Amino acid sequence: MDTQKILTDHTIVRASIEKNLDAIKELVKEAKDLQNIIDKLKKAWNNENIVTWLEQSVKHINESVSTLLEQTNVLFDAYKWIIHSALDS
Repeated sequence: MDTQKILTDHTIVRASIEKNLDAIKELVKEAKDLQNIIDKLKKAWNNENIVTWLEQSVKHINESVSTLLEQTNVLFDAYKWIIHSALDS
């Protein structure tokens, strides 16, 4: 494998991993903040429609986090492959 190609692939995959990790951190924070709001609403103002909608939002955020984690694992596998390719050449 061409050294320049390895470096380019490495840079792209590393940037993607970092972007995914930042997105995961932000989504987890948003889910926690939203869950705190839901908990307060349940205590102070029992409106089933709003609480249900907010709980669905938390569920979707958590599903997004799971998807990003899976994609990040794929990126890590690609990253390992690039490193092994570089070492083998």
